[in-house]
Amino acid sequence: MPGFLENTDALIGLLGFPFAEQPGQLGYIPQHVGCALSQAGVTIIPLFLNYALAAIFDTMSNVHTVTLKWALFREGRLRSNSIPRLFSAASNHVPNSWYMNVLSATALTFAYGSISQMTSEIDVLFVFDENQQQLPTYEGPTTGIDWNGYAILCAGVCIFIQASISAMSLFYKSNLVRTWSANPLMVSRACAAASCAQTGGIDSSGNPVSPVHAGQRGPSLLLGHLSSFVIPDGEPEAGWIRNATLSSTIQKRVLVKPKVRQPSARSAVPNLRYIILIIWTLCGISSLLVAITTVIGARTGSTKASYIASLYTESPFSPPTWSWYGRIAFQYVPAGRIDIHYRRELLGIALQSLLQSFLTLGLHYAEVLTSTVRDEQIWRQASRSAKGADTDPNFIVDSLTNWPSHILFVFKGVLQWLYGQAFTVNVFLSINLLPLVALTVCMLLFALFLEALIRYQPRGGQPATYGNIELLRKLMDDNEHKRVFWGEKKPVNGIRRAGTSGNRLSEVRRSRVYYTTGMVI
Repeated sequence: MPGFLENTDALIGLLGFPFAEQPGQLGYIPQHVGCALSQAGVTIIPLFLNYALAAIFDTMSNVHTVTLKWALFREGRLRSNSIPRLFSAASNHVPNSWYMNVLSATALTFAYGSISQMTSEIDVLFVFDENQQQLPTYEGPTTGIDWNGYAILCAGVCIFIQASISAMSLFYKSNLVRTWSANPLMVSRACAAASCAQTGGIDSSGNPVSPVHAGQRGPSLLLGHLSSFVIPDGEPEAGWIRNATLSSTIQKRVLVKPKVRQPSARSAVPNLRYIILIIWTLCGISSLLVAITTVIGARTGSTKASYIASLYTESPFSPPTWSWYGRIAFQYVPAGRIDIHYRRELLGIALQSLLQSFLTLGLHYAEVLTSTVRDEQIWRQASRSAKGADTDPNFIVDSLTNWPSHILFVFKGVLQWLYGQAFTVNVFLSINLLPLVALTVCMLLFALFLEALIRYQPRGGQPATYGNIELLRKLMDDNEHKRVFWGEKKPVNGIRRAGTSGNRLSEVRRSRVYYTTGMVI
């Protein structure tokens, strides 16, 4: 029994405990620990716990993601450098099989649900003296934090499960991974080298191929990946095209003009539209819950000033926090069975995790959006940066410059924390209006951020790839350098070329047409 709760009537979560009425008989909640703490501390600690959990799972899941990427490559199914880890499965790699993904997703959702159940606020309602007389004033601590042992155990088990899956990914077929880098240029280079090794270093015609050029293809093999582009006779370059030593088919499909703006991620990667739709759906559901909670709260009186005033009267030592305003609660455990603590605790964790799973998995899907944009930003450094695009950057430097993922990480912690404040499960399912409003506003900002991210059209003539491995392999016709540059290369047989090099290149010009191995620029 925490010392500051002796001779008091206290509220822990939504449950009242008359410690003063049964001194020495009513002990503290089994498998729980309580300690005195300010209301601000009780509110902020879950936020730090959510960020800590996000950092732990992001670190461990990186191993799982990389092995999935190379397992899909071995099966010939790797298309993009950014993939949804829990919704993509490999057939011949057990750690990345569908049933291991289900286990990993379960561990992820229950871990965040446990964090929301791990702490509760303790509010001292009344303090009594030895004669059971209520004291009008009290100088001791009146608020504290309750730690749920069941939730701590559940979170630990979930972290252990994910750690075991990541460890299994490391040691199961340890020669599977060609590079641990998440850099799309490095992954493209490694894929090209691996493809060369798998084919014995020869192409389909039986000619030897260098590993660094294994991803390059001749014009005849690229026609299926290119859009037709015909230069009208009135254009300045039309006469140049007719004099070029290329067939008419190649002239129409390979000689292209650079675009002022490249396609957005939303246009280039259609699957991203479904992900953003999921985020907007979650935002809509949250808004609907705000409306429903407001209506019910107005009918029950929990949104009225008189209700808040009554809380100050009933609890003179612990003023109500923001979670009390507009609160509605539904009791799901019969009153006569509240004493069955372990069943109540486990059921509460399960319900909290189930309710929170939609947000948790939605945020996991959102990682694909930010990773796709990150891949494109790395590739575009080849023409934008004076230093070019680094194909093998330092891990710490690469992490610090990945601003879309940083913003996602900030939203991850805040949204999970607000969800835990808005929905609490402990004998009662409680929906708290003000935290729910804050959650809805943050969800709206998050959805707008992602929408702007995938609708942005990059400027310049450099083709957009968005982490597409095959396109990168074709566009990087010279990828043997640590830093690569994109631009106009020296003409060959009078034909202008656009591609990559280890040295800084001049910008491609919109008034000219170029031959490029990969796609329309």
